[in-house]
Amino acid sequence: MAKGEKIMKGPSPPDLFKAQLSLLPDHSGDSPPPGTNFGDMKQDIIVPKNGTFTKGDKASATFNLECKPKI
Repeated sequence: MAKGEKIMKGPSPPDLFKAQLSLLPDHSGDSPPPGTNFGDMKQDIIVPKNGTFTKGDKASATFNLECKPKI
C-alpha cells in the first residue's frame, strides 16, 4: 500500500448475526400511555403573560415517549 500497489481483497468475515447474544432487555412492553401516540404533545409551551420570550427565558414542552428515562 505504501508503494501504491493494489492488494488482493481478503476473505470476508463470517456472518454471525444469528449467533449473537443480546444483553438488552426485551422492549416489547415499551409503549406510550394509553390513548396517546409516540411524540404526541403532553404539555405545550407556556407563553409568558406578555406574549413573548425575552433573553434568559426558558421555554419547555413535554412529549409522550415510549421509553421513560431513569433519573
